[in-house]
Amino acid sequence: MINGSQTEPSRSRALLDAAADVMATMGAEPARWYAGPGGESAHAELRELANAAAAVVLVTPVYHNSFSGALKSALDHLNAGHLTGKPVALMSTGGTYNCQAIDQLRIVVGAMRGVVVPTHLIATDADFAYLVDGYQLTGPKLRSRLVDLIEELIWFTGRLQDRPATDDATGAATGPADAAAQWKDVGMSAPRPWNGQLSEAITRAVSFIRDNYDDSELTLDSVAREAHISRFHFSRSFKAQTGRRFIDYLTMLRLSRARTLLAETDDSVTAICHAVGYRDLSHFERTFKGWFALSPSEFRRRQRTSTAAAPAPPRRLPAPRGPEPIPLRPETLASSRRPA
Repeated sequence: MINGSQTEPSRSRALLDAAADVMATMGAEPARWYAGPGGESAHAELRELANAAAAVVLVTPVYHNSFSGALKSALDHLNAGHLTGKPVALMSTGGTYNCQAIDQLRIVVGAMRGVVVPTHLIATDADFAYLVDGYQLTGPKLRSRLVDLIEELIWFTGRLQDRPATDDATGAATGPADAAAQWKDVGMSAPRPWNGQLSEAITRAVSFIRDNYDDSELTLDSVAREAHISRFHFSRSFKAQTGRRFIDYLTMLRLSRARTLLAETDDSVTAICHAVGYRDLSHFERTFKGWFALSPSEFRRRQRTSTAAAPAPPRRLPAPRGPEPIPLRPETLASSRRPA
């Protein structure tokens, strides 16, 4: 996890630390690197961490609508081998929801052959409060988006580790023979590794899915029409660029939202089933249990038992301005997904 802010404390550091906490509750082992003075020894440490990492998180403050020079310097001290084939999650602070910093980072990471996951996170100044000892995240919405991003990053990490290697020049598979055979059976060569950038059509499709995943009428055909490409081309391109099938991505979004509603509301399981886009309760319960090894009711019961047993966090005096921060609480369950 690489932070591009040289200021301490800073919103970017607070966001990186919160992401590390969420990641740790999901069974990952986050290693943090903070930009700042340190010379070659600090960059040698960065290269060592990046080389050993299974995935990378980049956090940047936004200056004049661009990502930070400190993060650019950090990436300049890495080579393509440090990121090749690894999933990379992007987060920024201090910008607006349409800032160009994330788009610039996508291009840089793509040039280094990293795999930028479709979801990113942009936190604005309103998402933080300043306490006596630094910045803290406020409000449940940012935390929910942070959990979604880390879940997606971990999912990509598992899938990309199982992905067969391919030759850059020919596109032919150099990994397991049965993986290459799957493409040969349909008269195609194995796909080349994705360069980290989504095509315009798939970017439009991902945005449409995220905005409409709770619609029970959402189908592969309707998303393909929104992307202005054929059903077959959409299905093939979506999996090639994101590493997952359309149905897997849609299911992940729906169940992630269902977990949040089960943990944070008193809505009935049936109401939550319909709220996240499922028509049939039994299908929803089977799918939820298949991913998380618990039924929705069992998940809610364990979540609330754990929350009730957790010690109260220490009280802190808030700054004169800003709402009282809502502390992060660890999730009790890591996502246990079935392979597609």
